[in-house]
Amino acid sequence: MTANDTYATMTCNPKNYCDNANMYFIDIPKKTDINLYAVAGIINSTLFSVLARPIANPQSGGYFKFNKQFIEPIPFPKENFNKNKVLVSEISKLSQDIKKSQYEYKSSTPRQKAILKTTLSSLWDSLDSKVYELYELSSEQVVFFNQRGRNINRLEILD
Repeated sequence: MTANDTYATMTCNPKNYCDNANMYFIDIPKKTDINLYAVAGIINSTLFSVLARPIANPQSGGYFKFNKQFIEPIPFPKENFNKNKVLVSEISKLSQDIKKSQYEYKSSTPRQKAILKTTLSSLWDSLDSKVYELYELSSEQVVFFNQRGRNINRLEILD
């Protein structure tokens, strides 16, 4: 639950129990793979991390506690999420592509890793773009969030 940015993964295993004491978690009403991967993608976006950090409990070394009570106040585009199935599916697909590429990265040669980093960078940029679209941000607002960015480059956490 203590991290430098928001990070999310998802599970479809009903036997997992998250008590919010040692990890932060959210539960969503419609647990389809598309919705779960899309929500994970939104939480992994630059926008969500920028929105979360000022609300979260600051810790030493640039870390934050992202307990559930600090995640809940962050605006979530629920109406657009429920209406715009195409965009939600695109975010979900990008999340799944990122997951696949990250798994490939772990067992790749240095040359393959360089190529995958380029691919992943493009996927992350696309994910951020789709999330901005879901939130219906103006170009000025996109610039605002991109300037603040994430504390840690999402490619750096692979190494």
